[in-house]
Amino acid sequence: MFQKKIRKYLHFISCALSQKTQLKNLSKHSESANLFVQAFLEVKKNRYSKDEREQFEILEQFRKNLTLSKELISFEEIGVSKKNAVQDVVLKAASPTQWSKLFYSLAKWSQASHVLEIGTNLGVSGQYFVEAIKANPLATFTTMEGVKRMCEIAELQLSTRSVNNKLQVLHGLYDDSLEQIIKSEEEFDLVFIDGNHTYDATIKYFNLLKTQYASNAILIIDDINWSAEMQQAWNVLKNDPLVISSIDLFKLGILFLGPENEKVSTHQLFLHF
Repeated sequence: MFQKKIRKYLHFISCALSQKTQLKNLSKHSESANLFVQAFLEVKKNRYSKDEREQFEILEQFRKNLTLSKELISFEEIGVSKKNAVQDVVLKAASPTQWSKLFYSLAKWSQASHVLEIGTNLGVSGQYFVEAIKANPLATFTTMEGVKRMCEIAELQLSTRSVNNKLQVLHGLYDDSLEQIIKSEEEFDLVFIDGNHTYDATIKYFNLLKTQYASNAILIIDDINWSAEMQQAWNVLKNDPLVISSIDLFKLGILFLGPENEKVSTHQLFLHF
Protein backbone atom coordinates (compact mmCIF):
# COMPACT_ATOMS: atom_id res chain seq x y z
CA MET A 1 0.00 0.00 0.00
CA PHE A 2 2.80 2.43 0.89
CA GLN A 3 4.61 1.71 -2.38
CA LYS A 4 1.40 2.33 -4.30
CA LYS A 5 1.03 5.74 -2.63
CA ILE A 6 4.61 6.61 -3.58
CA ARG A 7 4.00 5.60 -7.20
CA LYS A 8 0.79 7.63 -7.25
CA TYR A 9 2.58 10.71 -5.94
CA LEU A 10 5.37 10.31 -8.50
CA HIS A 11 2.73 9.94 -11.21
CA PHE A 12 1.17 13.20 -10.01
CA ILE A 13 4.52 15.05 -10.06
CA SER A 14 5.35 13.78 -13.53
CA CYS A 15 1.96 14.79 -14.89
CA ALA A 16 2.05 18.21 -13.22
CA LEU A 17 5.22 18.99 -15.16
CA SER A 18 4.01 17.74 -18.53
CA GLN A 19 0.21 17.82 -18.50
CA LYS A 20 -0.20 20.89 -20.73
CA THR A 21 2.04 19.34 -23.39
CA GLN A 22 0.38 15.94 -23.01
CA LEU A 23 -3.08 17.44 -23.55
CA LYS A 24 -1.90 19.39 -26.59
CA ASN A 25 -0.35 16.31 -28.18
CA LEU A 26 -3.34 14.16 -27.33
CA SER A 27 -5.81 16.61 -28.85
CA LYS A 28 -3.98 16.34 -32.19
CA HIS A 29 -3.81 12.56 -32.29
CA SER A 30 -7.37 11.57 -33.20
CA GLU A 31 -10.92 12.86 -33.03
CA SER A 32 -11.82 10.60 -30.11
CA ALA A 33 -8.66 11.60 -28.22
CA ASN A 34 -9.48 15.28 -28.75
CA LEU A 35 -12.97 14.69 -27.39
CA PHE A 36 -11.42 13.07 -24.33
CA VAL A 37 -9.33 16.21 -23.78
CA GLN A 38 -12.51 18.31 -23.79
CA ALA A 39 -14.13 15.93 -21.29
CA PHE A 40 -11.03 15.89 -19.08
CA LEU A 41 -10.82 19.69 -18.96
CA GLU A 42 -14.54 19.96 -18.27
CA VAL A 43 -14.09 17.86 -15.13
CA LYS A 44 -10.76 19.38 -14.13
CA LYS A 45 -12.01 22.96 -14.41
CA ASN A 46 -15.61 22.21 -13.39
CA ARG A 47 -17.04 23.64 -16.61
CA TYR A 48 -20.59 22.47 -16.08
CA SER A 49 -23.85 24.30 -16.65
CA LYS A 50 -26.24 25.13 -13.84
CA ASP A 51 -28.56 22.35 -14.99
CA GLU A 52 -25.74 19.79 -15.03
CA ARG A 53 -24.68 20.75 -11.52
CA GLU A 54 -28.25 20.37 -10.33
CA GLN A 55 -28.47 16.92 -11.90
CA PHE A 56 -25.18 15.93 -10.27
CA GLU A 57 -26.62 16.90 -6.89
CA ILE A 58 -29.50 14.49 -7.49
CA LEU A 59 -27.10 11.72 -8.48
CA GLU A 60 -24.93 12.34 -5.45
CA GLN A 61 -27.98 12.22 -3.19
CA PHE A 62 -28.38 8.60 -4.32
CA ARG A 63 -24.80 7.94 -3.24
CA LYS A 64 -25.45 9.64 0.10
CA ASN A 65 -28.58 7.56 0.68
CA LEU A 66 -26.58 4.40 0.05
CA THR A 67 -23.95 5.43 2.61
CA LEU A 68 -26.74 5.56 5.21
CA SER A 69 -28.17 2.14 4.38
CA LYS A 70 -27.41 -0.67 6.82
CA GLU A 71 -29.13 -3.29 4.66
CA LEU A 72 -27.01 -6.43 4.47
CA ILE A 73 -26.22 -7.91 1.08
CA SER A 74 -25.25 -11.55 0.63
CA PHE A 75 -22.47 -12.41 -1.82
CA GLU A 76 -22.95 -16.19 -1.62
CA GLU A 77 -24.06 -16.48 -5.25
CA ILE A 78 -20.59 -15.36 -6.40
CA GLY A 79 -18.80 -17.65 -3.95
CA VAL A 80 -18.27 -15.27 -1.03
CA SER A 81 -19.84 -16.36 2.25
CA LYS A 82 -19.85 -13.03 4.09
CA LYS A 83 -22.49 -10.31 4.08
CA ASN A 84 -21.74 -6.60 3.76
CA ALA A 85 -23.86 -3.57 4.54
CA VAL A 86 -24.82 -1.39 1.57
CA GLN A 87 -23.06 1.56 3.19
CA ASP A 88 -19.80 -0.39 3.33
CA VAL A 89 -20.11 -1.56 -0.27
CA VAL A 90 -20.63 1.93 -1.65
CA LEU A 91 -17.79 3.43 0.38
CA LYS A 92 -15.39 0.70 -0.68
CA ALA A 93 -16.31 -0.02 -4.28
CA ALA A 94 -18.34 2.81 -5.85
CA SER A 95 -16.51 5.19 -8.19
CA PRO A 96 -15.72 8.52 -6.45
CA THR A 97 -17.58 11.63 -7.59
CA GLN A 98 -14.77 13.14 -9.66
CA TRP A 99 -14.31 9.93 -11.65
CA SER A 100 -18.06 9.56 -12.10
CA LYS A 101 -18.14 13.05 -13.59
CA LEU A 102 -15.41 11.99 -16.00
CA PHE A 103 -17.64 9.11 -17.14
CA TYR A 104 -20.46 11.59 -17.72
CA SER A 105 -18.28 14.05 -19.62
CA LEU A 106 -16.63 11.37 -21.73
CA ALA A 107 -20.00 9.90 -22.71
CA LYS A 108 -21.32 13.39 -23.46
CA TRP A 109 -18.39 14.70 -25.50
CA SER A 110 -17.94 11.47 -27.45
CA GLN A 111 -21.70 11.38 -28.10
CA ALA A 112 -21.76 7.76 -27.01
CA SER A 113 -24.90 5.95 -28.10
CA HIS A 114 -24.18 2.39 -26.95
CA VAL A 115 -22.53 2.09 -23.55
CA LEU A 116 -21.50 -1.13 -21.80
CA GLU A 117 -20.45 -1.39 -18.15
CA ILE A 118 -18.95 -4.58 -16.73
CA GLY A 119 -19.48 -4.31 -12.98
CA THR A 120 -22.69 -2.52 -12.00
CA ASN A 121 -22.05 -2.53 -8.27
CA LEU A 122 -24.88 -0.37 -6.87
CA GLY A 123 -25.33 1.80 -9.95
CA VAL A 124 -23.44 4.88 -8.76
CA SER A 125 -21.20 5.15 -11.82
CA GLY A 126 -23.86 3.80 -14.16
CA GLN A 127 -26.24 6.65 -13.40
CA TYR A 128 -23.66 9.13 -14.71
CA PHE A 129 -23.40 7.29 -18.03
CA VAL A 130 -27.19 7.20 -18.30
CA GLU A 131 -27.45 10.89 -17.45
CA ALA A 132 -25.07 11.72 -20.30
CA ILE A 133 -26.93 9.74 -22.98
CA LYS A 134 -30.55 10.16 -21.89
CA ALA A 135 -31.26 12.93 -24.42
CA ASN A 136 -30.66 10.45 -27.26
CA PRO A 137 -33.80 8.32 -27.70
CA LEU A 138 -31.81 5.68 -29.60
CA ALA A 139 -29.05 5.32 -26.99
CA THR A 140 -28.61 2.13 -24.98
CA PHE A 141 -26.96 1.38 -21.65
CA THR A 142 -26.12 -2.18 -20.65
CA THR A 143 -24.57 -3.12 -17.33
CA MET A 144 -23.93 -6.43 -15.59
CA GLU A 145 -23.56 -7.58 -12.00
CA GLY A 146 -23.26 -10.95 -10.27
CA VAL A 147 -25.19 -10.13 -7.08
CA LYS A 148 -28.97 -10.03 -7.52
CA ARG A 149 -29.77 -7.56 -4.74
CA MET A 150 -27.18 -5.11 -6.07
CA CYS A 151 -28.77 -5.40 -9.52
CA GLU A 152 -32.16 -4.56 -8.01
CA ILE A 153 -30.87 -1.47 -6.21
CA ALA A 154 -29.02 -0.27 -9.29
CA GLU A 155 -31.87 -0.91 -11.71
CA LEU A 156 -34.32 1.02 -9.55
CA GLN A 157 -32.06 4.09 -9.61
CA LEU A 158 -31.02 3.79 -13.26
CA SER A 159 -34.63 3.53 -14.39
CA THR A 160 -35.37 6.91 -12.76
CA ARG A 161 -32.58 8.54 -14.81
CA SER A 162 -33.28 6.80 -18.11
CA VAL A 163 -36.12 8.48 -19.99
CA ASN A 164 -36.13 7.18 -23.55
CA ASN A 165 -33.13 4.89 -23.48
CA LYS A 166 -33.00 1.14 -23.69
CA LEU A 167 -31.69 0.05 -20.28
CA GLN A 168 -30.46 -3.44 -19.40
CA VAL A 169 -29.18 -4.59 -16.01
CA LEU A 170 -27.98 -8.15 -16.51
CA HIS A 171 -27.79 -10.39 -13.46
CA GLY A 172 -25.45 -13.37 -13.51
CA LEU A 173 -21.86 -14.43 -13.84
CA TYR A 174 -19.93 -12.13 -16.15
CA ASP A 175 -19.04 -14.95 -18.53
CA ASP A 176 -22.73 -15.77 -18.98
CA SER A 177 -23.75 -12.13 -19.38
CA LEU A 178 -20.96 -11.50 -21.89
CA GLU A 179 -22.12 -14.50 -23.91
CA GLN A 180 -25.55 -12.88 -24.02
CA ILE A 181 -23.98 -9.59 -25.14
CA ILE A 182 -22.02 -11.27 -27.92
CA LYS A 183 -25.15 -13.02 -29.20
CA SER A 184 -26.92 -9.66 -29.38
CA GLU A 185 -24.31 -8.42 -31.91
CA GLU A 186 -24.69 -4.89 -30.53
CA GLU A 187 -21.70 -2.60 -31.14
CA PHE A 188 -20.53 -0.43 -28.25
CA ASP A 189 -18.74 2.88 -28.62
CA LEU A 190 -17.99 3.30 -24.90
CA VAL A 191 -17.07 0.38 -22.62
CA PHE A 192 -16.22 0.46 -18.90
CA ILE A 193 -14.46 -2.68 -17.62
CA ASP A 194 -14.71 -2.69 -13.83
CA GLY A 195 -15.68 -6.19 -12.90
CA ASN A 196 -12.94 -8.55 -11.83
CA HIS A 197 -9.56 -7.00 -11.08
CA THR A 198 -7.34 -9.85 -12.20
CA TYR A 199 -5.05 -10.19 -15.20
CA ASP A 200 -6.87 -13.17 -16.68
CA ALA A 201 -10.36 -11.70 -16.34
CA THR A 202 -9.41 -8.25 -17.67
CA ILE A 203 -7.67 -9.66 -20.75
CA LYS A 204 -10.47 -12.17 -21.29
CA TYR A 205 -13.23 -9.55 -21.21
CA PHE A 206 -11.32 -7.27 -23.57
CA ASN A 207 -10.75 -10.07 -26.08
CA LEU A 208 -14.27 -11.50 -25.85
CA LEU A 209 -15.75 -8.14 -26.81
CA LYS A 210 -13.49 -7.45 -29.79
CA THR A 211 -16.30 -8.16 -32.24
CA GLN A 212 -18.57 -5.77 -30.32
CA TYR A 213 -16.40 -2.65 -30.38
CA ALA A 214 -17.36 0.19 -32.70
CA SER A 215 -14.55 1.25 -35.03
CA ASN A 216 -13.67 4.27 -32.89
CA ALA A 217 -14.65 2.85 -29.50
CA ILE A 218 -13.30 4.20 -26.23
CA LEU A 219 -12.58 1.79 -23.37
CA ILE A 220 -12.19 2.64 -19.69
CA ILE A 221 -10.21 0.11 -17.63
CA ASP A 222 -10.59 0.54 -13.87
CA ASP A 223 -7.87 0.14 -11.25
CA ILE A 224 -4.93 -0.38 -13.60
CA ASN A 225 -2.57 0.07 -10.64
CA TRP A 226 -4.60 -2.03 -8.22
CA SER A 227 -2.01 -4.80 -8.27
CA ALA A 228 1.02 -6.05 -10.18
CA GLU A 229 -1.18 -8.25 -12.35
CA MET A 230 -3.47 -5.32 -13.21
CA GLN A 231 -0.41 -3.32 -14.22
CA GLN A 232 0.60 -6.25 -16.41
CA ALA A 233 -2.90 -6.41 -17.92
CA TRP A 234 -2.76 -2.69 -18.71
CA ASN A 235 0.58 -3.07 -20.47
CA VAL A 236 -0.85 -5.85 -22.63
CA LEU A 237 -4.03 -3.96 -23.48
CA LYS A 238 -2.39 -0.69 -24.47
CA ASN A 239 -0.16 -2.61 -26.90
CA ASP A 240 -3.03 -4.47 -28.56
CA PRO A 241 -3.19 -3.89 -32.35
CA LEU A 242 -6.67 -2.38 -32.02
CA VAL A 243 -5.42 0.40 -29.73
CA ILE A 244 -4.19 3.62 -31.34
CA SER A 245 -3.79 5.65 -28.16
CA SER A 246 -3.78 5.11 -24.40
CA ILE A 247 -3.94 7.32 -21.32
CA ASP A 248 -2.69 6.31 -17.88
CA LEU A 249 -4.66 8.23 -15.23
CA PHE A 250 -3.14 6.02 -12.53
CA LYS A 251 -6.52 4.87 -11.21
CA LEU A 252 -8.03 4.43 -14.67
CA GLY A 253 -6.69 3.59 -18.08
CA ILE A 254 -8.30 4.91 -21.26
CA LEU A 255 -7.93 3.08 -24.58
CA PHE A 256 -8.84 4.54 -27.97
CA LEU A 257 -9.48 2.09 -30.78
CA GLY A 258 -8.91 2.81 -34.45
CA PRO A 259 -7.27 1.69 -37.70
CA GLU A 260 -4.30 -0.64 -37.21
CA ASN A 261 -2.06 1.56 -39.37
CA GLU A 262 -2.64 4.56 -37.11
CA LYS A 263 0.40 5.85 -35.23
CA VAL A 264 0.21 4.70 -31.60
CA SER A 265 0.59 7.22 -28.78
CA THR A 266 0.77 6.81 -25.00
CA HIS A 267 0.06 9.50 -22.43
CA GLN A 268 -0.05 10.12 -18.69
CA LEU A 269 -2.50 12.50 -17.05
CA PHE A 270 -3.67 13.12 -13.50
CA LEU A 271 -7.22 14.01 -12.53
CA HIS A 272 -7.83 13.31 -8.88
CA PHE A 273 -6.27 11.74 -5.79
